[in-house]
Amino acid sequence: MRRRSFLISAAAGAIAIVLGSRALRAGEASGVYAWSRPIVCGGHGHVCAFDPASGEAAFGGDVWGYHATQDIFGQWLPTMMGQTGIEGIYARGLAYSLATPGTRYCGVGTLGGTGGFFGASVGNALTSRSTVMGFATGLTGSPGSPEPRPAGRLIHVQMLGGIEVIWAASAQGVAKSTDGGYTWSTPRVPASGGSTAWKAVCGLDANTALACRWGARGLWLVTTSGATQIADPGVLHSINKINGVVWACGPGGLYQWNGSAFVNVPGPHAEISDIDGSPDGQTLYVCTANQTTAAKDGYKSTDGGKTWVTIGQNTKPTLANGNPFWLQSAVHNHFGDTNWSGTMVAVNPRDPNMVLFAGKNGGAGTTDGGATIYQCAPGGDEVNGVRAGPGTDEFTGTDTDWTGIHTTDGWATYQMTTTPGTVGSALTTTVAGHTYAVKTTNPRDITKDGVSIADDVFRGGAVRPTGIAVSSDGTITVALYTGGVLVGKAA
Repeated sequence: MRRRSFLISAAAGAIAIVLGSRALRAGEASGVYAWSRPIVCGGHGHVCAFDPASGEAAFGGDVWGYHATQDIFGQWLPTMMGQTGIEGIYARGLAYSLATPGTRYCGVGTLGGTGGFFGASVGNALTSRSTVMGFATGLTGSPGSPEPRPAGRLIHVQMLGGIEVIWAASAQGVAKSTDGGYTWSTPRVPASGGSTAWKAVCGLDANTALACRWGARGLWLVTTSGATQIADPGVLHSINKINGVVWACGPGGLYQWNGSAFVNVPGPHAEISDIDGSPDGQTLYVCTANQTTAAKDGYKSTDGGKTWVTIGQNTKPTLANGNPFWLQSAVHNHFGDTNWSGTMVAVNPRDPNMVLFAGKNGGAGTTDGGATIYQCAPGGDEVNGVRAGPGTDEFTGTDTDWTGIHTTDGWATYQMTTTPGTVGSALTTTVAGHTYAVKTTNPRDITKDGVSIADDVFRGGAVRPTGIAVSSDGTITVALYTGGVLVGKAA
């Protein structure tokens, strides 16, 4: 049996993170600095999921990787400690283990690169990975431009006869694993028709799965003896099994599997990019792609799909804590606006009123069944450098997506700016007689006068730091190309 290498050895001596609190290394003084990732949304959300055992939520994005939380409107904690670049965190697929609660299965790989891996993540770190299944697709051109992107339900997990069966659709094709992703079945289905990207996979039983490709006609029936391309209803964006019913969706709307083919069923009049629902199949949610009406960004059904109502119009202009949403008036590609496009929706199996939507500008969520929806994903903007001042709590960064980002209150609130000016990209600075240095060895670290002031939020989040600045009151901002900023405040 081929075993994946364990990646947490570099963090030996660290105490595993408990979501919602900090885990400190042995010998580290508790309460010296508290680190957070305060920016909400930005970048592109690709995947989202809930752990049916605990209700923990996870989000995955393009440059900001995988994060988890027990409070979708609270702090999202990075979970890929030990990774050093976008290619090691770029999220393409996500599902929770049913055999080992708390374990997240992650499909990692960039759209235009090569390699990638299938990984297992527990707590704040990747615990193992297999490069046999790599999710980098080597696509050319601008694969991130068409919506929805080639990400979403690329991993499907079932418990069948007491055995956890994982199906995954990677650049190497579609395969299954029954040992947590350590080994994978053969043959693997090759990509064809000019596209190397799969869009979704769904297991029908222990030995059979359906898979569709991104942006192209083609439905595959995968078995233990091979794979066959079968009749399809057109381009499909997603396939999902909900209470035994196999659903599919795409530009043509909603479909159900009748045992031999997908047949169209009544549903929202929109291009549907994904569907998920409660364990009993009665409460269903869909997200859409390429709509121009904000209300149509999401739909909900409470009668198993017989009738649907729009919920996008219930998106609020502020964050759940009442603070302004920094991109509310700057762009229109967040959930609940006219240029949003989604890749995945996830319903908490413990509470069908708690739902996440992943897509343009990060993601959104609701805890009351869509009556109120707020932007809530981790910050994903690519910050290239940062400077402090002139105000006591003022910082400015340059940003690939939004030109610049600016705060005057130590990141309690922040705004887009089109005139950020010159920023610094050094990872060492001296302020008020103290020297601060970001260490790019693994696990990531930051020191003040040579003494570590990092916690696991910092270690997991500082994948690609691009600059450091310290205000006159001692607040530290570390700019990240992989998702916003890390902010440290003396506790």
